[in-house]
Amino acid sequence: MIKQRKSLVFLMAVFLLSFVLVGCSQSGTEFTQADDILSGEVTVAGTGGSDGLEALAPSPVSNARVEIDGQEVKTDSNGVFQFEDLEPGEYEISVKADGFRKSTQQINFEGGEKLDLEIELEEFDGASLAGDFISKTYGSGWGGGMDYKVYIPSTYDGSEEVPLVVMVHGCTQNPDDFAAGTQMNEIAEDENAIVIYPQESDGHMNQCFEWWGDQNRDQGQASQIAGMTEDTIADYSIAEDEVYIAGLSAGGAMAGNVAALYPDIYNGVAVAAGLKYEVAGSEMDAFTAMSSGGSNPEAAGIRAHEDAQGNDEIMPVMVFHGDADHTVAVVNGHQVLEQWATTNDLAYDGQNNDIINDTPDEVINDEVPGGRSYELSVYEDPEGNPLMQKYIVNGMGHDWSGGDHAGSYTDPTAPDAGELLMSFFAAYHNNDEDPEDPEDPEDPEDPEDPEDPEDPEDPEDPEDPEDPEDPEDPEDPEDPEDPEDPEDPEDPEDPEDPEDPEDPEDPCYTDEVTATVLDHYVAERIDVTTYNELGLEIGYDAEITLYKVDGDWVQEDELPGDCL
Repeated sequence: MIKQRKSLVFLMAVFLLSFVLVGCSQSGTEFTQADDILSGEVTVAGTGGSDGLEALAPSPVSNARVEIDGQEVKTDSNGVFQFEDLEPGEYEISVKADGFRKSTQQINFEGGEKLDLEIELEEFDGASLAGDFISKTYGSGWGGGMDYKVYIPSTYDGSEEVPLVVMVHGCTQNPDDFAAGTQMNEIAEDENAIVIYPQESDGHMNQCFEWWGDQNRDQGQASQIAGMTEDTIADYSIAEDEVYIAGLSAGGAMAGNVAALYPDIYNGVAVAAGLKYEVAGSEMDAFTAMSSGGSNPEAAGIRAHEDAQGNDEIMPVMVFHGDADHTVAVVNGHQVLEQWATTNDLAYDGQNNDIINDTPDEVINDEVPGGRSYELSVYEDPEGNPLMQKYIVNGMGHDWSGGDHAGSYTDPTAPDAGELLMSFFAAYHNNDEDPEDPEDPEDPEDPEDPEDPEDPEDPEDPEDPEDPEDPEDPEDPEDPEDPEDPEDPEDPEDPEDPEDPEDPEDPCYTDEVTATVLDHYVAERIDVTTYNELGLEIGYDAEITLYKVDGDWVQEDELPGDCL
């Protein structure tokens, strides 16, 4: 890892993060606990103090993000933070501040004990650059340095954690070409995500990442890519459960290798026109595998799980492959999915028992408007959430699915892999992390849930004094659902009743359109995330009616409770 430091005339500037007991007169960096409250101060050490120079006092760091045990607070203008209700125990404390690398340290927090703690922060370049493409070098690991580029969207300001996507290019490509072709920087602008692009730097004649041979954690190109990913997580405000990796061809195979070896870093992998884990023992063997696939994907899945060295994390997977690919035969796309089914099966419960398997739970045949048709196979986890997807695109050659001809090896008439991977991985993450209603994972905020007595928008709850739809008829106990139309008890929910002139909700929407999910997406009534969710739920060619309410298009179950 290359460390950027400013050279001063008389001494090297060292940045020190200090957690100081508020009100304590002792020198040094301390923690204390009183009534289960942990407080401290974040500072940057001053410089000088030698050769006649007066030492500068430490300065506070405001808005530094301090995290302990999933709790995060920000320091105030004086660099002070406080945690309440912290139980004694072992914790990892981490601090992020723009302009410095993330710092972490393990602490053993016991009631009333004072701990001296010093964490050194390293300055790095490029932290404040937004909407720019920055060149960097990762300098540690096997084989020396590896160049890479980082795209920081103009929407990034460091105030909130954002997704990170690692994009691994194919042979004869480079980061600029791959970024232009996949349009991933443009997608990052829309999604407020950071993207990094490793560059093959070992002198391969075709600039191919060396995905063949034995793969091992902490050595080889895979370790370099993982290292630059960790550096980027430390450099920027990254949501560490939204770190994804994707690649094309040799880069697709390498992306699969990296994800298999480091499931503790990555939360999703997309393999485009790539190959399964350890499919070839040498570069010569690689050509055979590219044309006819490898042997025993299940065994490869077992090896991948073993090589992760106990890091058992379920990995959302996407596969994109053209059935007219004559460079990397489509059989490889199928084998990638088979390998990951076994790897995920073992990661789930430690047993190869087919709880997660390569039999699709749903197969969807669809097409891009004016473009290629494709078959989408969906594979669910044991909780019923889509975990893996495989797109086999009819007529597509050796290309990145979607994108733009501004870069090489793209097919803009195919499903847009960049858009799809962002929405699919985010959807899986949201399903996996839904804490609101474990009994209803697909509708955690259902405003019309008749079982929810506290639902303020439930029009059918006569007991609800805060019901905004029923505030004006307290003397009509016989018709709690239609307080303003006592003469029409048979049709209390008819918003279009011409005989009911006193209905203030008539009409509650200004337009309605019935069309396929695909047509709604093309007409921009729904975004790509909703398109994906509805496509997986009811099919992309299924018809659904959308209603326009206050300028937004909503589904029937999202309408106000007494609208229909």
